Amino acid sequence: QSTVSWDQFLYIFLRFNLLSKIELAQFLFFVIAKEVKSWTVHYLTATQLQEFYDFYREDKSAKEPLPKSFDASGISFARLQLSRYYMPDFVELCHRFGVLLNPVVHLQRCTQQFLPSRSFWDDYDRIESFNRKLTLEFFMIKKTHVNLRGEAPLRESVDLLLPETLGGVPVQPGMTQEDA
Repeated sequence: QSTVSWDQFLYIFLRFNLLSKIELAQFLFFVIAKEVKSWTVHYLTATQLQEFYDFYREDKSAKEPLPKSFDASGISFARLQLSRYYMPDFVELCHRFGVLLNPVVHLQRCTQQFLPSRSFWDDYDRIESFNRKLTLEFFMIKKTHVNLRGEAPLRESVDLLLPETLGGVPVQPGMTQEDA
């Protein structure tokens, strides 16, 4: 384990508090990959998501009940369309099920409330024309890779939401999932 200097801590802290909701979802993607000890950071499986969010399922025997905004017991990852979630897919999943992102949003708001103050972050003027794509180097002061065109925007896909948009009914009669 390495230690973080004060300058690095401040840099990480400010970068975290400046994240938008889409960027927080990307951050959470990396956190989950690390927490479940994923052997790749390119995608998360439905099993890994289930393992991570088992902590956020309501336990009737617990001393203190889980806040409703954190309760992920209504989500069964095995029953969702995808078995493998790349970062854009996970961001879409967080928009579809807001409860997945709520613990990280709560953490961000708690840190903003006390350091320096909530009013500071409410008055902060965000001038962002796009949502950045977070990489593993996002929170590092000294970067090993430099993007010549600046920070890359997040490219979103709509694969996950496509069945809901089209109604989940095959376009051609008699067509099955295997034919698609």
